[in-house]
Amino acid sequence: MFIKRLALSMLVSVTVCDLYSDSYCEFNSKCILFFEESCDSLSSNTLLVEGVKRALSEMGPSKPFVGFDMRLTGEDIDCLNKLRIATSYSEYDNYGDLSNFRSELTTFLQSLGNEIESSEAATKIITNLVNQVIIASGKETAWVTLRASTATIDCDVPRWHKDGYFYDHDLELNQDEQYKVVMVFKGPQTLFYNLPDEMREEFNILCEVGNEREALAKMLDITKAISAKPYHGAAFIVGDVGYEAVHSEPPIHEDRLFLSILPGSKKQIRELYDRWHSVKE
Repeated sequence: MFIKRLALSMLVSVTVCDLYSDSYCEFNSKCILFFEESCDSLSSNTLLVEGVKRALSEMGPSKPFVGFDMRLTGEDIDCLNKLRIATSYSEYDNYGDLSNFRSELTTFLQSLGNEIESSEAATKIITNLVNQVIIASGKETAWVTLRASTATIDCDVPRWHKDGYFYDHDLELNQDEQYKVVMVFKGPQTLFYNLPDEMREEFNILCEVGNEREALAKMLDITKAISAKPYHGAAFIVGDVGYEAVHSEPPIHEDRLFLSILPGSKKQIRELYDRWHSVKE
């Protein structure tokens, strides 16, 4: 049985231009659904899956991050825009056990100061997005994180970094690149940076030194940062492959609601949880 965590904590970490095209590709229906799906949204969901699949297929050394259209309706956007965030920072995490995801997410949104009706409506939208991303990935499940924050000066200086490997390749025969999929429902988008090859070594050295946030912020020109279009998500490569995506939180001067999805097998996500939380069978 996988373990779920609902955490409320203070914000400690720390961000524009648009450069994403819509993504489409052949739809592969060979995936497991774990949430009910409305027939009315089938066409939109198909386009979303196609977009995510194409984004994943386009990623590589020359494109460590790729955007896609979230396929939200005007009603969806209005619903998400109306969500309140009454706490400075709150986080919900689900490590692969998605059977109670909807009820837990509704509870989390209510904890931010939202009524039950608006929380349930937003939960339906977010649940569907998570579902379609996992379908597109062809994976069993995912580590899903939702972070809510209010305006802060903590993110005014970019926190340029790259994510390492999240789970052990040896757990599966499939040695595909590891990646995250992120979306923003309220507030500014995550920042990415097309790091030139000739700057990669210096960047890596500064990252390894630690506490070099100011130096990295001076090294990378913020005016060259790239972010997804409004209501578009982004997939990006993680790990230690030599071309993993460089990214940062944006300056956050308004409420922000951020979603992160790390697809993987149940075994991989469980290994991630156990390693981070020192849980033993």
